[in-house]
Amino acid sequence: MQSHHCSDVCMESTGKYWIPIFNILEDEINVHLTHPKYVKAIKGKKTDKKDSKWICDLFKHDLIKFSFIPPKEIRELREIARYRYKLVCMRSSERNRYQNCMTVSNVGLASVISDPFGKTASNIMKEVMKSNVIDDDKILKLVHKNCKNKDKILDSLHGYHIESDQRFKMEKSLDHMEYLDQLIDSCEVELIKRAYPFRRSFQHITQIKGISALSAIL
Repeated sequence: MQSHHCSDVCMESTGKYWIPIFNILEDEINVHLTHPKYVKAIKGKKTDKKDSKWICDLFKHDLIKFSFIPPKEIRELREIARYRYKLVCMRSSERNRYQNCMTVSNVGLASVISDPFGKTASNIMKEVMKSNVIDDDKILKLVHKNCKNKDKILDSLHGYHIESDQRFKMEKSLDHMEYLDQLIDSCEVELIKRAYPFRRSFQHITQIKGISALSAIL
């Protein structure tokens, strides 16, 4: 393209296929990206060569609406933020799966504790998982001093029965959630590191909105 003195390129954003080409061209050529619906050719015999010529003609006559493409650093931040969001969704799904196992096993802890994955609930479930008989004194020692409804906590555990298949699922869910927590933490650390050059903008947002730096980045 440079040997033919081509300084501008127009391309349609089809799937993810445009990204590697865009990454190669953006440093030395002005790349104009557009949604396929804005360059849709007339129905008929379509070929890649005809489509290219059609897009070229539209571009030369300034008849195309271009998409906004943020700078490379911002695109990379977005990519990591999206990955973190996917991980959070996976963790939510795993938590729901774990709670379903608790329901099937007649463990009503989630209905009496505000956070079924908090410190109190986690410690109680570890004790329940490793023993077949509930020791009320042991369970009460695991309850946080500020936790309410201590009697209801004991009632929610009486009559539970965890089958081998549910126990297996719960153990694997806990392992998976712990692993996902590590990945999410790594993503957040990476986001903060990459966002450091833009700290003034994020500080401005945190001051106006009254939110944390990570929330401003996300």
